[in-house]
Amino acid sequence: MVFDVPHYWDIAIDGIQVVLCLLILAFVFRNRKNKESNASARNRPRSGSGFNEEVFIQSLKQRIDQSLANIAKAIALEQGNLDKWLSSLDRGSLPAGYPPHVSQLRRTGDGETPTITSEVSSIDQVHEQIQSLADQGMSAQQISEKLKAPLGEVELVLSLGTNAGK
Repeated sequence: MVFDVPHYWDIAIDGIQVVLCLLILAFVFRNRKNKESNASARNRPRSGSGFNEEVFIQSLKQRIDQSLANIAKAIALEQGNLDKWLSSLDRGSLPAGYPPHVSQLRRTGDGETPTITSEVSSIDQVHEQIQSLADQGMSAQQISEKLKAPLGEVELVLSLGTNAGK
């Protein structure tokens, strides 16, 4: 009796190969699905990261508040030093080594804020000259050359003058 075994084995081997290919495809699709779900899980914000951000924001606020408090202390200290210095000026004693225009510093009537009257009027005159020359139709370059003032200052005064006029 002769069996036709090789023919059945060929069919069985072909069937096993088809099943193995289907298993491989199933594993590929499953892995792709797992990778996509892992990627979307990585993109979702974690509950712990919100807490970390909140702690960072709180520490940053505390540092800013501390810095502002230090600045306020420094301003208060300098204001006290300035008040002492201005009170010595009011008595007429100018410390040695200070330029003469410092003697023009005087206290205001309320005793709170000092005023400086040394160069303000001359600066205002230059700014008025710049505005009047611009009104006459001169360019910023021409005004700068005529008044021997920096071009940037002339342009700034002109831009501030046009903004103030609006």
